[in-house]
Amino acid sequence: MFSNAKPQPERSGLLNSTAALGVPYETSLSGRWIRLQAAGRVAYVVEGAWQEGCVLLVLAPDGTRRAKHYHRPEDALAAAVEICYGG
Repeated sequence: MFSNAKPQPERSGLLNSTAALGVPYETSLSGRWIRLQAAGRVAYVVEGAWQEGCVLLVLAPDGTRRAKHYHRPEDALAAAVEICYGG
């Protein structure tokens, strides 16, 4: 499911931050992860279950697989945008 939905207060910080980017994304039904894809590159941002809304993980399976923890959704999403769109 790809979406460009507008931010809504009842959604997670991850989904609201992603919607604010204005780029196409895919999300799980639970809203715990999003997927960005562009130019043959894919990045996932996964909300950490242990501290909801605080720790996020960016996975970039574009040949240089890497994972990194972020404390804010905005920082993880900025890294995902960099991976997919180059900035």
